[in-house]
Amino acid sequence: MNETFKKVVGVERDLVCIGDEQFKVGWNIYREIYRCMGLSHVVVLVLSEGFANSAFCDQELDIAIQLKKPIVLLLKDRVNIDELSEPIQVLYRTNVRILFEYEHGEYVLKTTWENVCRSILQMI
Repeated sequence: MNETFKKVVGVERDLVCIGDEQFKVGWNIYREIYRCMGLSHVVVLVLSEGFANSAFCDQELDIAIQLKKPIVLLLKDRVNIDELSEPIQVLYRTNVRILFEYEHGEYVLKTTWENVCRSILQMI
């Protein structure tokens, strides 16, 4: 997604914040989530089976809501939506989401990254 954003926007710098890459080592994780989301225009919440059942999933959603950021769900893996928190269920049932399907041993995006990036840019 980052490479497509750079191409669509016409810049060389990174435009996507990924916690494992941008978080400051040794700092409080929640402060780092808050800092990075504060710098972001849109939050893409990646839902995988493992992450959807973690404490961080709801925390990240709560921070995005507090900061009044538009939220896009990206579903990777099959996730039982009925087992997730109510705010995630509402987002899932009301907003178009980015979908990956597992086909022939790999995850396949059901649209194009260019479509995803252009849609996100229209939210800004």
